[in-house]
Amino acid sequence: MKYPIIKIDTKGNVKELNFDLKNVLAQAYREIECDTIDIVTIHVDGVAVDVIVDDEGLMKDNPIPTVAIGKERHLFGNVLLVPSDIDYEGDYHRGFTAREIVVIQNNIRELIDFRNGIIRKVLVVM
Repeated sequence: MKYPIIKIDTKGNVKELNFDLKNVLAQAYREIECDTIDIVTIHVDGVAVDVIVDDEGLMKDNPIPTVAIGKERHLFGNVLLVPSDIDYEGDYHRGFTAREIVVIQNNIRELIDFRNGIIRKVLVVM
């Protein structure tokens, strides 16, 4: 069975993906196109979200922020957003509800990236 999660990429796209939660990490490496990942838990208007991010995103030639946490902390590179709701074995067992997707989408802002000449979408959490 597939469950809804969200991807934000460095080109400014936001996509809802359907993931098989039995193999999240293998799919995450493929979707965010990286060799190492980090998982950061944030709260978006009361919704607990795990951000699966390229651990080396800041070390790329042109690091691009996709998540802003407050004024001081940013995550760089393609990211996957998954509900921070794991079972006793540490496995994800559900996707986002329709309400949670709306809450997250309401916190995605369009920012002008003058350096790269595009309008970028960034999840902003205060």
